[in-house]
Amino acid sequence: MTTQQLTISKTMRMVHGKLRPIIEVQAQIDPKAKAFLLEHFAGDTLFKRAAYANGFADGGLAASPPLSRMLSNFVKNDACPEITVKTLTAGQKYEGASLWDILCFEFIAKRSFDALCELAASTASFDASSSYLGFGVASDLAAFTADTALEMAAAPASVAVSGIERMADAA
Repeated sequence: MTTQQLTISKTMRMVHGKLRPIIEVQAQIDPKAKAFLLEHFAGDTLFKRAAYANGFADGGLAASPPLSRMLSNFVKNDACPEITVKTLTAGQKYEGASLWDILCFEFIAKRSFDALCELAASTASFDASSSYLGFGVASDLAAFTADTALEMAAAPASVAVSGIERMADAA
């Protein structure tokens, strides 16, 4: 199995006669999960700027205070790219106008990679059945059943049977 990782490369390149900062990102995930996602869900969005117009307060990787202010402007800008399963696994390049643009894109690429990892983990659940026992309930039913059986075998019966009539004696 391939170690899941996001490769990030930053360079300065000459573009139209001007030196510009460029960042390239590419995700490496399990080949089986990657093939499944690219075949069936290549266009699924991992980052869409409209979803984050009000910020990134939903948990996960958090931006530093200076980056947070810049992200607000970056996400509202029409030049903010969307990231899909296909673009992140194939490699995506972004040319920024400033170093802040590069840092903002790096942040959203990392958030997108987290989303990609969640999708990749979910591919294992296809062609298999699973059970949901409810919120807060132990999800490993077999372990719960085995643990209960061990507890029952180790504890003496709470009600002893005694006497001539073979009646229960709770006292």
